Amino acid sequence: GAVSRWHPETMAAAARAGAVEELVQSMSRFPEDPEMQQASNLGLLLVRSPENRIRWAAAGGIEANAASIRRLYNDSSIQYNAWCLFASGTGEPNEVRFHDAGGIELAVQVLRDHMDSLPIREQVLNSMRAISAHSDRLRSAVLASGFVEAAVQASRQTPGELS
Repeated sequence: GAVSRWHPETMAAAARAGAVEELVQSMSRFPEDPEMQQASNLGLLLVRSPENRIRWAAAGGIEANAASIRRLYNDSSIQYNAWCLFASGTGEPNEVRFHDAGGIELAVQVLRDHMDSLPIREQVLNSMRAISAHSDRLRSAVLASGFVEAAVQASRQTPGELS
């Protein structure tokens, strides 16, 4: 994971070898096992690779990650790592699929329920950057969801820390 983040050739080789799909399958095969929710490892393969983000979405990664967030909702480590994955994976071309999977509403819920965790809040906010920049339709969905209000409310927990 960490090596691939900084070496595009390594990311491409890992993807060709099936690493993206294998990590998504692991998350889906063992949904109740927190150690098998490989979000942080997978995110490293996505951060600089639109091709790997395409593979991740095609393998059901957006839905698997959202399911992990919902299923292991009170596990702060899962929340942090899953939102790190979304921060790496919600960019082009996955913005609409994230929206369609209920990602915006999930982001609002997590901001409200985990507002005492600065690391989780930061990753939720990072995840929403590409969504908010994508199109008028997605910006309207973000505004209608109450995301802005939830982000401001969460920022009051740690003044000056709104990302």
